[in-house]
Amino acid sequence: MKWEALAVGINRYLLLKSLTTSAAKDLTIAHSDATKIANRLETSGGHLWNVRLLPAGEKDLLKKNELEAAIAELFPTDSNQAPEGALLFFAGHGFRAPCREEGAGYEGFLGTSDANPRGDNWGVSLTWLRQRLLQSKVKKQIVWLDCCHSGELLNFLTEDELKDWLSGGDRLLIAASRDDKTALGTREQGVLTKVLLDALDPELHPAGELISSYTIKRFIDQTLSSNPVLKGQIPLVKHFGEEILFWPGSKKTKRKVRQLWKLEYTLDAHSDRVSSVAISPDGKIIASSSHDRTVKLWNLTTGQLLKALAGHSSAVLSVAFSPDGKTLASASNMEFQDGNIKLWDVSTGRLSQTMNKFWFAGRVCCVVFSPSGQTLVSGNIDATIKFWDLGSGKQSKTLRGHGWDVASVAFSPDGQRLVSGGMDGAIMIWDWRNGTRLRTLNRPDDFFGSLVSWLDSSVGFVRSVAISRDGKTIASGGYKQPVMLWNIDTGKLLRVFAEHSGAVSAVAFSPDGETLATSGEDNTLKIWDFQQGDLLQTLEHIDSVTCLAYSPDGKILVTGSADKTLNIWRL
Repeated sequence: MKWEALAVGINRYLLLKSLTTSAAKDLTIAHSDATKIANRLETSGGHLWNVRLLPAGEKDLLKKNELEAAIAELFPTDSNQAPEGALLFFAGHGFRAPCREEGAGYEGFLGTSDANPRGDNWGVSLTWLRQRLLQSKVKKQIVWLDCCHSGELLNFLTEDELKDWLSGGDRLLIAASRDDKTALGTREQGVLTKVLLDALDPELHPAGELISSYTIKRFIDQTLSSNPVLKGQIPLVKHFGEEILFWPGSKKTKRKVRQLWKLEYTLDAHSDRVSSVAISPDGKIIASSSHDRTVKLWNLTTGQLLKALAGHSSAVLSVAFSPDGKTLASASNMEFQDGNIKLWDVSTGRLSQTMNKFWFAGRVCCVVFSPSGQTLVSGNIDATIKFWDLGSGKQSKTLRGHGWDVASVAFSPDGQRLVSGGMDGAIMIWDWRNGTRLRTLNRPDDFFGSLVSWLDSSVGFVRSVAISRDGKTIASGGYKQPVMLWNIDTGKLLRVFAEHSGAVSAVAFSPDGETLATSGEDNTLKIWDFQQGDLLQTLEHIDSVTCLAYSPDGKILVTGSADKTLNIWRL
């Protein structure tokens, strides 16, 4: 079945006049840009695309009602009329005007030939287009807008509307400029059009690589970041759902496309930001903790709340299941008298043990069970790593070496080594049984060099560390620190992933050892082929993504957010 494409390029604007010369504000390259996009889809698309060009000629007109009708036909609301995929490209004037309702902000428009600001006719509303896409039965939707103020398309008005986009079909939306910015161009073509044409050119991609929504997004990011001329215009790119293939490809190349994650459901989990998530070893229960001082247990399949565990008197910062799944550990911020490490019976929800019980207990940043299940380890605000005997509930060992809070700890799969990350920016590898520090990463390993580097705030701090399934690779990330991969034996830095635009909050390797998941304050969850260094997918929350966890079979990812929700993603 052919996919439908509508390429629109409007040069003529009858009622738009220059304020200084009163000459018509016509364009010269918009129709040419649309023609080039249409030709590229037809010639490289392997007979996949049925392309319509509007208007027919560069001097022809295209009115508002005609463009709305064409878009409605491209994105029908009747499933019997909907193609599997549809693409809209627009080049022309873009406008931004105050909404008719007082105090409602601004609205964006695709300028049509009959646009007349004096008559309050600006063209096709981007709010109308956004709603049309949500209502349409087309499963794979692509919209590219090379015009001024096109970012208004991506101004989601409410959290519910954004959730509709996250849980809907597969979409690739690209706007040439932000809602309050103009779009750039040359005498030959628009800047976005130029990058799109190159992104769609098979000759500019590695042999055998399929052109998809992912490769296009990556191509745009790489081109604009490396070209100083193009840095003045940064398109907005939003990807929802699974990867969209632009060319059909052969059976051999199709096998290269990875299965991608899709939002299964969202839980309005807590009354404050979610701080930590964990999934039970049998894959049936999600545990979540929050700054609302609670721990909650959820049925992973249905999303049903099973138990709410109350007992902490401050924000709960970390949760972890024991290897046998019978016990849940939780750790909290500063507590007076009550102790801030608690062990819960998962089946009953009862508090079975309290540790770190002093008149005042400082913040415990993280907890993790050893692979044997006999020891619980905590990273603490006093820069120590403490080991707790689960039989007696008493502290059995303390490791010192970090300069500030220990924010994250992780055991190697064989249980022989422990990796810790701290607010001092250091990553330390330990032989925990004999208390020996084997290596320090990201900081000088000697005392005086480390002491001096602690005073250098530009290094930032580590928020999360993880160890790969084969025990060979460490992943780390944090504030002013991108995602970094290290060889655990040599300490060599292997790769750096700097795509998060804010602090990195969590890192986790998939159980099959194939991918790495990372989350950040840029509201995104990113999935990586960490061996090849490829970004496979970016998923979004409404607010900062604070934590993540894989299910034991690797088919489910759970993320927690500052927006108080849990998102459950399925592969």
